[in-house]
Amino acid sequence: MSETTLLTLPPETLFQILTYLTRPDLCASVLVSRAWSTTFTPHLWSNLQLRAVPRQPPRDHHWDVLHDQREPWFMKLKRSILAGGLARNGHLVRTFVCGYYGAVELLAEYGGTCVGLKELAVGSEVDPGVPFSETMPDMDLTPLVTVLERNSQLRRVKLIGRMLDERHPGFGKLLRAIPASVEDLELKKWDLLRGKRKFHFQIANDIANGIQSDKDDDKDGGYVSNTEEIGYDAATSPRFPRLKRLALHSYGVDINKRTLEYVLTHSPNLETLRLQDSGQPIPLKFLTQLLSLHCPRLINLHVLDWHTLLDAELAGLLDVCKAGWRILGLPQNYYYEHHFGPLSTAALLRHAPTLENVRLDGSWRLPSITMQQLLSSAPNLKRLDAISKDRSYSCNFNMDAQDIVNGADWVCTGLGSLKIQIGGIPRPDIKTHMNGRPFDAPQDLLHQSTTTMTASRAIQHKVYTQLSRLTNLRQLILGHDDVERENGCEEREAHSEGEYYERKATIENGYQYECLEMTLDSGLGLLGSLKGLRKLEIDAMALGEWSAEGRERDERWKEENWRELERHIWMEWERRVEKKYSDHFWFHLGYLSYY
Repeated sequence: MSETTLLTLPPETLFQILTYLTRPDLCASVLVSRAWSTTFTPHLWSNLQLRAVPRQPPRDHHWDVLHDQREPWFMKLKRSILAGGLARNGHLVRTFVCGYYGAVELLAEYGGTCVGLKELAVGSEVDPGVPFSETMPDMDLTPLVTVLERNSQLRRVKLIGRMLDERHPGFGKLLRAIPASVEDLELKKWDLLRGKRKFHFQIANDIANGIQSDKDDDKDGGYVSNTEEIGYDAATSPRFPRLKRLALHSYGVDINKRTLEYVLTHSPNLETLRLQDSGQPIPLKFLTQLLSLHCPRLINLHVLDWHTLLDAELAGLLDVCKAGWRILGLPQNYYYEHHFGPLSTAALLRHAPTLENVRLDGSWRLPSITMQQLLSSAPNLKRLDAISKDRSYSCNFNMDAQDIVNGADWVCTGLGSLKIQIGGIPRPDIKTHMNGRPFDAPQDLLHQSTTTMTASRAIQHKVYTQLSRLTNLRQLILGHDDVERENGCEEREAHSEGEYYERKATIENGYQYECLEMTLDSGLGLLGSLKGLRKLEIDAMALGEWSAEGRERDERWKEENWRELERHIWMEWERRVEKKYSDHFWFHLGYLSYY
């Protein structure tokens, strides 16, 4: 039997092993022998990444520490390139990610052999060795254009920061240099307020409300008036025939109109659009028109942190998809709102037959009946996430149990993840708030203390029946854990809780009282059909009270019926998770991990 060594392993196996090695490990391995150098060098140079730290005044200690860490890394990369490393190994580089624009200049000057890039992500940060200055130096886009023209097989391009300035001489060349092979294009941090733009909040509000303001004339020179023509002929073949995904961060239609028009007009096969962090109430009518005319294959939409998206605008954006949305992500944080109204709600339901993955967390304006209609008319639904973990400043969507009771049967039997608050269930067994304050204040009017437990459990029984139809459910989140006191709710909580207020205690914001008991006595046994359930969260909920015997019975039932359920066990002051389950679907699409 021949001896198996590292160098005799199949390429696929060797690649799996090398992915676990850190860059220092790879550097050390290259120096072991000539044979090892031949084996490890391609992997060492295939992926070059160096994240940038935004320049901050020296007084910020946190950023100083990060900056001090990045500087030696960048200088090592620079010394390696100047010593001929890139010239010798440029043909091996497939991924180049660096937030410092100086790296682009080095790549253009010394990377003549670097012509096989598949992914390029570059930023506009000043090199870490340059002293901090409030005034940013001018950028020369020629090196970036050179790199783009040199790599005709790029699949993913990400451009970040000040280079995305339509006023910049050569910006048109930059867009034209993006190769036709690109499948994923991301334009990030247009820097609306810090890019010397004359911005008026009143004008922004007028724009959002469809009012034209004479103040909006930028007589001193704006992005549009001083911009060179990007130049394209709509009659020619599309510039981006392979583009499947387009992401726009901090985009503003009033200052980046030409860029958007150029890209979308030449992207007939676009499938996914991601809009994020506009920061301003920017109208979407122009975007909607372009998508309707030029992007017939669009099926996935993500709108994150978009400021004040009105009912008509949201409806118009939802209606651009003629084939039916597959993925729809409309999460909201604590200060940006999507004003769901009759138009956008109707538009959402029109796409129910094709919807597969939906995020509506924070959409507290969405009518409860809409969610019931969605669940009863979306047979292809795989994920429906409408509950947010971060509820420090805003309300969650709450589905009224009465809508479930009066509604049609749920048809989404293939649903794998359901994250939603279900409320409106009378709970006369709950007499006080979580901190002991009795239900006697005006804000407690929803608590139906006159309803009997028999009536309450009749409602719960029907809710359990609907949930039991979801036989493929892997993840059921009915309530996230409490948020801590350290947020902006202290003053409000102190006023409403009075003598029961405790500064160090978790707040009640988002705590559920009119919810399912989640006990066998209340009908939990109906969920025995969910044999594949892996994760259950029922935190921050007023669950039913058990006797010791009842609790033991319920736990035994869960162990028998939900054998794969994730369990948290405390052992010697340490919490251990058994059969841990994580759903990274949204995270891999670029969403924050806090959800």
